[in-house]
Amino acid sequence: MTIATQRMLLLPYTDVYEFDFLSLLCSPGNRFFHQQPFSVSSARAQFHHVLADSNIYAMAVVDNECREYMGHLALDLHDKDVGELQFILNRLYWGRGYATEALKAFLQNVSLRFTLKKIRIFVNAQNQPAVALMRKLGFISRSVSPETPEILYEYELTAGEPEQKIWQV
Repeated sequence: MTIATQRMLLLPYTDVYEFDFLSLLCSPGNRFFHQQPFSVSSARAQFHHVLADSNIYAMAVVDNECREYMGHLALDLHDKDVGELQFILNRLYWGRGYATEALKAFLQNVSLRFTLKKIRIFVNAQNQPAVALMRKLGFISRSVSPETPEILYEYELTAGEPEQKIWQV
């Protein structure tokens, strides 16, 4: 299923996106706030895991006009009640509202497709734009071990809430 926004398409992954995915994960600039750098082989293994694991709902973020690969969105659904969100956007697109636009559309789709009680994401505390984005989308911070540089953010989906309106900000 394709999700269209004003400036982007969110597309299911195929082998076509392997090189772009590897470039995104291996680039030091794109991974500035992430703990471990990816080698090409570990990024390739991660890409094939995303393709093969039916409990990962992942999409490539692509520019609407030129079809250039912009980033990656995924929801790990291994826990049937809680989805763990992951996203990374190419540094070329930081600070221009692309992450907000992509995540709103993705989370809207997720809320309609899956029966989850909450969605969570770990964000590096030094990544102030991501921290602000999580707050903007309605995620609440939860305490995590002081030894880790990450903050846990959660969004609770409550019974009876009109899920199709959750991320219409």
